[in-house]
Amino acid sequence: MDVACKFFPGYENIHEEVFVKIDKFPLNEKISDLRTFHINTLVKVKGIVTKLWPSRSKLLKIYFVCTKCSDKKGPIYLNDGQDIKMAACA
Repeated sequence: MDVACKFFPGYENIHEEVFVKIDKFPLNEKISDLRTFHINTLVKVKGIVTKLWPSRSKLLKIYFVCTKCSDKKGPIYLNDGQDIKMAACA
């Protein structure tokens, strides 16, 4: 949104969000070629989804920052499969 408003002043009055599409991706890999060095790297993989399993979060420690008042909460340590719900900003 910061970049959009820099090039198009007043854009925040038209739309609340900006969606980005990455084109001409620099790193294309076959799914069979993915390795550990790809971790924390944005990689484009081409293919067809044939099966789907529910995702399981591996999140162990989390910090929250309120977008309204910038209040910070955390760290909160999670157990496997635990749901987190934060209260509304006062």
